[in-house]
Amino acid sequence: MPSASDAQCSGSCSTGALTTLPSNGIIAAGTNYCISGTTSSTSTFTISGTLVIQSGTVTLGATSLNSTGMIVVQTGAQLILNGLTGQYGVASSVTNVLVCSGGFLQVTGSFLQYGLNMELNSYGILLITGSWNAFAATPFYVDIGAGALVEDCGALTLDNDDFFTETSSSTSYVFIRGSITQGATPGWLSSSEGSSHINLTVQGSVSGLSYAAATSCVNSCASTSLLPPGTTTTSTCGSTSDSYILITLPLYIIDFSEEPSGGSLDFSADINTALPVNQVWLQSSTDGHSFTTLPEVGRESTGTGGAAHYSFTVPMPVTSTYYRLMATSGSITVYSSILVPAVATGGSSAARVYPDPATNFIYLQQPGAAGYTQAVVVNTAGQLMQVNPLPAGGGTIRLDLPARLAAGMYFVRFTGGGLTPLTVPVLKTQ
Repeated sequence: MPSASDAQCSGSCSTGALTTLPSNGIIAAGTNYCISGTTSSTSTFTISGTLVIQSGTVTLGATSLNSTGMIVVQTGAQLILNGLTGQYGVASSVTNVLVCSGGFLQVTGSFLQYGLNMELNSYGILLITGSWNAFAATPFYVDIGAGALVEDCGALTLDNDDFFTETSSSTSYVFIRGSITQGATPGWLSSSEGSSHINLTVQGSVSGLSYAAATSCVNSCASTSLLPPGTTTTSTCGSTSDSYILITLPLYIIDFSEEPSGGSLDFSADINTALPVNQVWLQSSTDGHSFTTLPEVGRESTGTGGAAHYSFTVPMPVTSTYYRLMATSGSITVYSSILVPAVATGGSSAARVYPDPATNFIYLQQPGAAGYTQAVVVNTAGQLMQVNPLPAGGGTIRLDLPARLAAGMYFVRFTGGGLTPLTVPVLKTQ
């Protein structure tokens, strides 16, 4: 299962991202939109690519999110959708909805989740003003982090044992103002079952669902003791989420970056200081998924604006290596976004293809000075599998791999611009 930290949750928009919403409401597969500031659109949106809400409050009309699409609500940003519908009957292998630490996603009206995969990072907020239908013919996951809050003002209908996966041993919050009905497959609310740390409050009835009795209140719940700190009222839809937004996040990573320097890699990170930071670790991975902690010790220096600054230096890796930062304060652990290899797969600095191994999509990146105009995917026999244009001036694009591609080794060949073609291998695992 992908980790919540596998997507970008802080920092600048990626190179080549489009910064204004499409007028036709279509975010096509392979496109990346990154929106900053407050904006509103009543258009119907269909998302097959990536939509990142970096800052401000963005309001969209009725939204359909396909299995290849992804919505990211970054720290401090808010996204309001006039209804959200997933792609029914299609199994998704990516995280389709990611609410970062301190991010806020509101679905005004109904949320038909179907097979969408979701991750709520620590202190992320999901508010659904209508009914929540999580009844799906395909498997999916809902990860919930420390301090995260789900408030559903309608009824929740689901058919998935172990509906939530808790990504920490700290308390998170689920508040259902209506009733919960577990469908044809009765089961547990959480994969932690009776040891769950979810504080569950249900004002209606519960049918066919098992939950941890010690941390739950079902029907006639007048007390706010199981709701998040700072909750002032439970009488109005959204009041819990509204009051929760005012809480200062106790721990989050503001920024994390890398910079090659001779034979070394220099890392820089800023972490907020609302709570004392116990430990900060640098972690590495060869595949972008499984990380190990490095022995390097970060150097802390005085930061600005309520932040502490950390820096690390490691030898330049011989092979492609991904990095991320892990910080802890008490029982809370948060992760940074993942930094792609500072040296390209295949030993060239002219282009990058990641993640490697890949599943159903890859990112293609070239510096602005490279000038390649297209990328083609070929198999080991040299047969052409896919052709994709590259944006002028470089940048990063997402390329969805066709489902017909079998697992195995493929090659991405950067061509055009009067340049010598560059070939980068990538392994598809499924």
